[in-house]
Amino acid sequence: MKKTIAILLVLVIAMAGVWAANNSTSDMKITTTIADIFQIFVTEDNTAISDWDEYVQADVIKDVNSSFADAFSYVASLQARSNRVAGFNIKVKASSLYSTTADKLIKYEVKIGSTGAAVASDATIEGGYTADLSAVTSTLSATVTGTGSMVTINEDILVKLNSTDYANAGAANDYDAKIYIEYSTT
Repeated sequence: MKKTIAILLVLVIAMAGVWAANNSTSDMKITTTIADIFQIFVTEDNTAISDWDEYVQADVIKDVNSSFADAFSYVASLQARSNRVAGFNIKVKASSLYSTTADKLIKYEVKIGSTGAAVASDATIEGGYTADLSAVTSTLSATVTGTGSMVTINEDILVKLNSTDYANAGAANDYDAKIYIEYSTT
């Protein structure tokens, strides 16, 4: 009897390999995360940036004169790139030109690109020019939108002075304003 049980046990163990599943394939999952890249620069001219990783933003200060009261005129170039597939927006707002010496404002309009919507500078800033623009309430309506794996834009920043404000401005050499450009995701 022991011999029969032993033989049956050997047969069961031997046959288990015959009926075992044949697993000739396997798989695994790998994942990665691609970091959101966004760079934005204001440049004096519209020459395309060739090396984004090495580019250093310089101060861009543009002197405007009476010719800017006639039509929208070029003041700088906005260059940006992003790999955000869902897209992105670039918006603009501006403080009015203000002189502490003359205590006068010169309003103007600014837009990004020749087809962009114009945004009026904000004349509600108490005490004139403010560097952080926390008091600016202009509608952020000038928008450039891009989508794709790596989108690069190079758009002109255009300004048109309010001709009446410019003609009635007091003599001073300290009129200044800030154009603020903001990136946001969609």
